Amino acid sequence: MAFSIFKYVMLLFLGLVVGFGLHLVVLNYMELELFENRIILAYSLNFCVAALIVGGLFIVREKQKDNLGSLFMIGSFLKFALFFIAFYPSYTSDGEMTKQEFFTFFIPYIISLILETLALIRLLEYLDFYTSKYPQNKDE
Repeated sequence: MAFSIFKYVMLLFLGLVVGFGLHLVVLNYMELELFENRIILAYSLNFCVAALIVGGLFIVREKQKDNLGSLFMIGSFLKFALFFIAFYPSYTSDGEMTKQEFFTFFIPYIISLILETLALIRLLEYLDFYTSKYPQNKDE
């Protein structure tokens, strides 16, 4: 039942590597450029930010247990803001954003968001189990 940051980071890495591989297979099948639109940066940044978000939640898990959902949403907002800072200007430099440009960022974003959500659920389950099994009664 223990929550492990290492397991989560490895699952996140594996999920994004598989997603990246499938993404390249689809691009190749569609005869599109494989490494266009900052695809490596998109997968790398999503990995780093998702790992930092869950790592941060793990660090504050006991002191901020009731606020973990809000902190998770703030992290997701920051990841979305990252899109507008790091990707949107180059994607819209020609006046429009193509589907390929959109999916280059959106696919790793959604993979990491799903895995972040699963990690948060697992962390909350762990905290509920731990606090119900070992309640901290300060009156004794």
